[in-house]
Amino acid sequence: NNEWFSVRLCVKANRQSVSTVNLLAVEQLHFKTSLHLNNDQNLSSDDITADAKIEIDPESKLTIDLKKPISECSSMIRCRINDKNVNAPGIYAIRFFIPDKVKGKNSVNIDDSFASNINIVKYKLIVITNVWESVWYKDEGGRDKCMQVDIGMESSDQAVAYDKRVPLKLNLKYDGPQMLQVVNQSLLRTLGSPAHYIDPDTGKANIRFRIEDVSKNHQGQSFIVEICADSTKYPHVAPGYTRSVSVRSKRNKRPSPVSDQSPNIARDVAERLQFEPIRNVSSSERSNHDRDHRQIMPFVSSEVGKLRQSVQGVLKWTEEVIGGLYPLQWEVIGYATFPDGSPDYSHPYHSMPNPNASISRILSMYTDTTREQLGQIVTAVDRVGERSGMQMPRGYFPRSARSVVRPASQMNQPFSPRGREGYSDNLFDQGGVSLYQTSDEGRSMQSSPSHTTDRSSPIYPSESIARPERYSGTTDRSRFSASHLGVHRRPASQENEMMATLEESSQFNESPGDRIRTSPVYRNRNQPRNAQSVIMAQDAQMTERDYDDNDESECDVHYVLVKEYSLPRSSEPVGFPAYNSNCEVIGFYRESSSSIGISNFTNIIKMQHKFSPSDILELRKMLRSHIDSNSQAVYNLTEFGSVANLLDQASVFNWSTGT
Repeated sequence: NNEWFSVRLCVKANRQSVSTVNLLAVEQLHFKTSLHLNNDQNLSSDDITADAKIEIDPESKLTIDLKKPISECSSMIRCRINDKNVNAPGIYAIRFFIPDKVKGKNSVNIDDSFASNINIVKYKLIVITNVWESVWYKDEGGRDKCMQVDIGMESSDQAVAYDKRVPLKLNLKYDGPQMLQVVNQSLLRTLGSPAHYIDPDTGKANIRFRIEDVSKNHQGQSFIVEICADSTKYPHVAPGYTRSVSVRSKRNKRPSPVSDQSPNIARDVAERLQFEPIRNVSSSERSNHDRDHRQIMPFVSSEVGKLRQSVQGVLKWTEEVIGGLYPLQWEVIGYATFPDGSPDYSHPYHSMPNPNASISRILSMYTDTTREQLGQIVTAVDRVGERSGMQMPRGYFPRSARSVVRPASQMNQPFSPRGREGYSDNLFDQGGVSLYQTSDEGRSMQSSPSHTTDRSSPIYPSESIARPERYSGTTDRSRFSASHLGVHRRPASQENEMMATLEESSQFNESPGDRIRTSPVYRNRNQPRNAQSVIMAQDAQMTERDYDDNDESECDVHYVLVKEYSLPRSSEPVGFPAYNSNCEVIGFYRESSSSIGISNFTNIIKMQHKFSPSDILELRKMLRSHIDSNSQAVYNLTEFGSVANLLDQASVFNWSTGT
């Protein structure tokens, strides 16, 4: 209602009248408009401007220039309809006609024309986000791979419509001007709740769906999904449409024949053993290189077949593991009911098949073949390095570290070499050397004047500084996470001092250089106590790649706040905040695009340029306020036992509330 739209008006003539029209001494045709009600397909003959009014844009001219050829005689008109009956708007048709006095004066015989029916609505569904590729592969990622779309409902003034629980319906259509509907609507499968509604609290809804057929079987046409309201209960809500998508099965993978592949593998293995960068070499150096190359080739040629079989066996076992994970995901089979019989969407019922057969098959494959194949791969890599006489790259584990290939009896025991006491010594007790002490990075860290064991700051005393465990060999994972984020446990007086300083610093005008930067190292205590003195500095020797492991911080997750957080400056959604046991934010969880549930964890280190000290302080206050108010959106690790169980329940809460 009251929304601008455009109508193009053209002049058409049959062959007998073309010459007559061109010979008319009329240079312009002036026409008028009238509005007619067309409910129940019965077009009224009378103008109904008393109930609804059509308004023409002043810049649009109700004329058609006849100086041009008939095929080019047209006019674009911009107009809108204002229906006074707001509660029950109708369906209208616009009539374009030439007044009778103009026809008689100029001897012009042109029939009236009606535009297509226009359905006036009070609300319309708006697609907020529909993030997926223009080409979607339905058979990659398992049966639960899906597309998801966030849709909202807006009124005529583009305001979000709240307090209306509107049921939604999905229709699969072809992408095109006419948007023809697909005959077999069962090709469109929704995931999660079988019924979808606009949440009255948020005015939005999240829908997951997948298309079970490829575009090739539909003349190569792309698909779109129409999301509309139940017309019987909400006839005055306009539908929304997703972006088009071309559905395919899988990406084409055409490997070369085996006979042609063996020489290529031998050449690739030999070339990848050259760890030094490419440079210009003399003829004598080239001859030495060729001699070493010839020494490697016989071994590679004789062992490449066995090595290939081992790699293929490991890949097969890996596919078996991945394939066995999908049936383990819970499926919603129903909901609990209220006393009146209506479904309680906050308490869903789940179902999962018995996983024992899949687990037994995976363990059996590992015991029978995979363990031996992994050992063959490690042995082959060792042999190539020994026979070539070349220096292995930094970070290469010797044979003494080959304990990663464990028997199936130890599969239920968590493997964490960093978690064992004396890891830096025991791992290389058979003649190995410490990677930290021998690496260029370790020597530079020890010799750097900024890398000391006694470092103090006005906020953190020297005894509270904890070096990351990958340098110091410490076994306490919580200390690594704390130093990782620059947040250490300290006395209450110092913590209050920091909170006050952060609040004081948030009053300054923040520039891009004042963004928070995380590191266990802080500025000198002699610097002035201002906003910049509390911003965490980046240690020049600790590069971002040293902390590029989400698992290190995800293991410290203690709280998850199921409340979508958006950046205050850009309004960019970053996910659900995750906190450690000290209520300090360490990352964000987001819903996975390839599977169901909250699973994607992003370390806050990767987003440090987007946050200011005041943002970090606000996130901490937000968690504490929800804890104090006993909010259901706070999920505590102590109540669920593991992060996986916590995320499962958080996903159910997210789906049921639409947060």
